[in-house]
Amino acid sequence: MSIYEFIPKEEYTEPRECFEYIIKTAQRFLKNGVTYYGRELSNRYTFTFHLIGSAAVKFVTRRKGTNDTFDFDYDLEIQRYSLPINEFDVQNDFHTAFSDACNNFTDEYANEGFKAYLKEKKRVITVVVKSYNRTTHFADIAILNREGEHLKILVRE
Repeated sequence: MSIYEFIPKEEYTEPRECFEYIIKTAQRFLKNGVTYYGRELSNRYTFTFHLIGSAAVKFVTRRKGTNDTFDFDYDLEIQRYSLPINEFDVQNDFHTAFSDACNNFTDEYANEGFKAYLKEKKRVITVVVKSYNRTTHFADIAILNREGEHLKILVRE
């Protein structure tokens, strides 16, 4: 007998849409080079994002009888940038854009009981979304840059 159960799509769709709203908002900030609070970024970027892992194949589980969190994983692949890049500037720009995207999300959806913020990690950007029923969901976002045939993850120092 399994201690895990599959989560119906209707249940994990809302948190996934929250994360993708935040990613698309950060994407707009990075493309324009200016964030929600008018902070200028050191560069302009375009990227594609992909849901990866178990959620990508609609295989989301949790412990039976619990209201456990959902964990999503995304890859962001940088497509273009306006100036030559270095890892430090990329990480700072993406961190700033995602921080402001979380603040924008919280401002937009506070009346519906949602709050978003970043959790500090070195290898990925982790976005946390809390909903009105105090359920917390996480999205780990890896920033990738193509170097020839290989994708390189850009690590925050």
